[in-house]
Amino acid sequence: MKAANPQVDAAAVIAKTQSLRTIMRLGLYSRLDVTTAKAGAPPAKYLNISYMKSKVGQTAAYVKMESETFKKLHQSMVDDGKRNGWGFWRLEAPSGTFSDHDYVTSNIYSAYEQIGTVDYEGAFKKVFPGKDIQPVADETLKTRDIVKSELWEFVMATN
Repeated sequence: MKAANPQVDAAAVIAKTQSLRTIMRLGLYSRLDVTTAKAGAPPAKYLNISYMKSKVGQTAAYVKMESETFKKLHQSMVDDGKRNGWGFWRLEAPSGTFSDHDYVTSNIYSAYEQIGTVDYEGAFKKVFPGKDIQPVADETLKTRDIVKSELWEFVMATN
């Protein structure tokens, strides 16, 4: 902060910021996988976060499915301009038996109209020609539950 504006009293700015907000949740996540952004894509505007809980004994199968199957689907959607990106994250802390989720997926969009309009079956046929999506969908339901989803709008960002 001092490097950007030497006249600023950093302690006063931090104190003022803390007085204006309440931190609702803290978590430490490690990125397990991510798609490659399309060159020249419009700036990201929305982030859809889905909190996942792997089922007992299915964690390895769930992680493999996200990284080996769903990443390819999401990369195809990024390449087709249907979204800006996708990520797969593991919750590191807090953790424990009573944690409501252990993984998070993120989908990034440049326009609100992109949200919820993706044709997963069409994308699956494109990425895996000749294969049926239903067995993959059935297997997905055996490996994890979606605990909840949130939609965030980017208000401001820095580079």
